[in-house]
Amino acid sequence: MNTVTNNETYQNIELEKCMEEIRYGEIILLGMNLIDRDVPIIIKNALNSENHCLQLNENNLTFNGIKMLTDALKANTVLDELLLSNNSNIGDNGIEYLVDLLMNYNRTLKVLDVSKINLTDCGLVLLANGLKANINLTEIRLGGNNFTNGGIKILADALKTNSTISDLDLSENNLTSECVKILAGALKYNTTLKILDLSRNENIQDDGIEYLSQVLLDDNRTLSSLKLDMTGITDHGFKVLCNVVRTYSTLKCLFVNCNRLITDACIDFLILTLQETSTLRLLGMHYCYLSKHGRKLLHNQAQHSQVRLELNQE
Repeated sequence: MNTVTNNETYQNIELEKCMEEIRYGEIILLGMNLIDRDVPIIIKNALNSENHCLQLNENNLTFNGIKMLTDALKANTVLDELLLSNNSNIGDNGIEYLVDLLMNYNRTLKVLDVSKINLTDCGLVLLANGLKANINLTEIRLGGNNFTNGGIKILADALKTNSTISDLDLSENNLTSECVKILAGALKYNTTLKILDLSRNENIQDDGIEYLSQVLLDDNRTLSSLKLDMTGITDHGFKVLCNVVRTYSTLKCLFVNCNRLITDACIDFLILTLQETSTLRLLGMHYCYLSKHGRKLLHNQAQHSQVRLELNQE
């Protein structure tokens, strides 16, 4: 409960009690309806020499709260994870403060989650510039924002030269096949990205898969996990991916869950892929449009393969 006393000193009794009970190391304050006026309480209690992770997901923080938080983090040398997803009022103004922190002050932050904070291309441009200068950030989550081809192009240009980002989440951003073409161009030069999440971008479709597959076959040799759930892939696109799996030397995990246009028509091709792949270890295919008979065939083959195959039972 957020309260203001008679002398107008702000208190949040629930937050203060929670902070007293939290163990040092990881501060988890998810879904507590926190507002900007709670940030000084968080700063006072959380940003000490013991805490390496601060989770503020699913609250009501705005860019003003982020300004206070980043000012405090300028002198912090311990925190390496900052999770801010689902604070929709942070927006581009808030990301400006975060980028200033990353470029000019903080050298310890490695994981930044700014999913679903209402970023646009303007904010993405700022962040891309930050990625060019920051040499410590390794994981960035950008899912559920509002990017277009223009913003993705600026990000891709930054990825061409960035040598630290190994995990990039661009899920649920209305990305198109053209966006994937732009990203694929960056992957020709990037040698550090290992995990790429493009899930829940239903307009990627087979054209986008072909762009991505081509660069994986011809140029990139570092990607180890690719998430393509709900991206509009059909049997044709999945067969293209299978060709990548059979020849690509580093891909260990592939997820194509909830692509309802992947059907039994690809099963023979997939069985051959499971027989021939030497690197794939996990294939997620929950809720593709496979028959019970088709799933049984795949399960039987997977028992004789090194690949763990994840399929829904019904």
